[in-house]
Amino acid sequence: PAGTSNTFYSRYLAPEGEVTKRIDMYVVPDASQRTYTLTANFEYEDADGNQFTTSENISIPVVQKSELTLGQTVVNPEMYTYQQEYISVPLYNTGKTTLYNVTAKIESPFAVETPQKYMGNMASGTQDTYDISFTPDAPGEVEGKIIVQYQDVSGKQYEQTIPFKTQVIEMMDP
Repeated sequence: PAGTSNTFYSRYLAPEGEVTKRIDMYVVPDASQRTYTLTANFEYEDADGNQFTTSENISIPVVQKSELTLGQTVVNPEMYTYQQEYISVPLYNTGKTTLYNVTAKIESPFAVETPQKYMGNMASGTQDTYDISFTPDAPGEVEGKIIVQYQDVSGKQYEQTIPFKTQVIEMMDP
């Protein structure tokens, strides 16, 4: 419990009545993400002074924050036909839990050597890079996007997109 005791006292509870107590909880930052069981013990007595006890198990799910940070991705604003170009996308797991099935891909009109990369699972505090190599073969304005997908421990799917635009210029013969 946060800011309170774990023991509560109620002077009287009418038949079929109820008493509500709010308990704010906190979890240590490095706790495992799972469901924890808390036991609540109740001690009470009736109007004749007879004492009774009972207990209840309460399930409390602990969910840690999942977060993938994409580093600075630089795409040249101008590219030349038939010259190899590169884009590098740094990925950092800045959340508190492992990220699962991390995948990065590029959607563009370029013929890309590695259009998709499966990075697998990324533990908290780790990093990886998606390196893209391609050679533009036609002049004009080109739009595309880099898509990064991953799942958290519960299987929820996340997606981040980096759109880009570049101008491909015809390379002149010398």
